Amino acid sequence: MLLPPALAAFREQWPAVSLSVWTDSNAQLLERLKGGEVDLVVGRLSEPETMHELSFEQIYREPLAVVVRREHPLTFETPLTPALLARFAIVVPPFGTLIRQSAESVLTAFGAHALTALVETLSVSLVLKNDAVWFVPAGAVEYDIALGLLPALPMPFAGTDEPIGLIRRNDAARTPVEETLVDADALREAGRSRAQTR
Repeated sequence: MLLPPALAAFREQWPAVSLSVWTDSNAQLLERLKGGEVDLVVGRLSEPETMHELSFEQIYREPLAVVVRREHPLTFETPLTPALLARFAIVVPPFGTLIRQSAESVLTAFGAHALTALVETLSVSLVLKNDAVWFVPAGAVEYDIALGLLPALPMPFAGTDEPIGLIRRNDAARTPVEETLVDADALREAGRSRAQTR
């Protein structure tokens, strides 16, 4: 994830400052940002109509991953085919999100665009507790993949990378604390490190 190394660097300079970190859908985080509830969002570039009065600075690009639980039947199938994939529920992000569009692009490129057994959710529990196949941003499951908890399936991911960056209000005054987190390169450096390891 992007935030842990950035927050560690931030803590060195501001050891007595408390931070609130919100985790939510991109749309809800942008609403909080516009309403002044949060100072900045680390998220995906959204549709133009939702970015009105907001600025976006790209930090890195994140690919999609398709993961299943450990010992899932598909981990023993080679090669993976659309017919095999169709035997399982497909877990995708909610309709209308850019991640959902990327998931549909992968399914189409794989020849599985006609699948109808889709479950819309952002919850990992559906994957860990049954045989569902989860389409998810790679950064959200990178540690689970590295530990072998969620094996990644081989799918055609070309062109599904999405820009991840800093989103801020154009009219908001920036505090010294925020400037340290952003302009002292804590977030930018963490993003560069992620990009180099991919």
